[in-house]
Amino acid sequence: MKMQHFPLLVFVLFITLVYLNGGNRTIEWDVIVFTQQWVLTYCHIFRLTNETHKCNLQTLLPEQYWKVHGIWPTKVGTMGPNDCKYVNFTIDRFNREGRHYLEKMWTHIDAKNTSEQLWKNEWMKHGSCSLEIEQLQDQYYYLAQGMAWWRDFQLYRILEEQGVLPGAEYPLGNITGAIKKTIGKEVDTRCYYDEHTKTVFLNEILICFDKNLTLINCDLMQKKKKLDCGKEWDMVTYPDVVPQLYYESGATGKLLSFVHLFLSVIVSWLFN
Repeated sequence: MKMQHFPLLVFVLFITLVYLNGGNRTIEWDVIVFTQQWVLTYCHIFRLTNETHKCNLQTLLPEQYWKVHGIWPTKVGTMGPNDCKYVNFTIDRFNREGRHYLEKMWTHIDAKNTSEQLWKNEWMKHGSCSLEIEQLQDQYYYLAQGMAWWRDFQLYRILEEQGVLPGAEYPLGNITGAIKKTIGKEVDTRCYYDEHTKTVFLNEILICFDKNLTLINCDLMQKKKKLDCGKEWDMVTYPDVVPQLYYESGATGKLLSFVHLFLSVIVSWLFN
């Protein structure tokens, strides 16, 4: 080995060891955020990136459309921390029945991917930051806690019992107020603003816990503009079907859809 390469090798080795050991740094966060996602909105967002995307919705009943997104240790006012320490992932401790229920509650909506990929991503990105919590100390506990909270906080039923049903739009305060009336704490929300249709779709409900996993009020403050649901009086759509893409509805939409299809055929013919 040439000596001039030795310092570079030492640097690479150092960075690798820091990554594997999590840097022995203090991981700072304030709350645990349990996030459920309304899959009809998520599917719409997914299709907007590419209309050929297929969503894994065929086997779901309406009351199952609220799915676990993740359990996120969060520093209030930020979107992290993430990827705090290198961790392994395996679901070997779940038997066949356990995996079935996990799939039911924590589903990857992308039909081309498995839910196991989603569980792995959530565990490595977020679970790696919560290892200090006994109930979240490994991937088995992390996933099992997600299932337990999903059973405890049945958002479809909670909203339905307060008269908030899919297929309509509501003031944001009606949605959050309905949940608070049942669980006794404030929740946070994430929406998706469709700039083509000028519609705000309900996307996620966030429920917060302290480090003892005691339910607390949730006000994370940090929101990207497109995720912001607005003020409590602003109207939010709670869809009962996957919303149409902007070029799929109306006479103009049908024309644009035809043009889009025609161009796709031409491009395919030219390059195949």
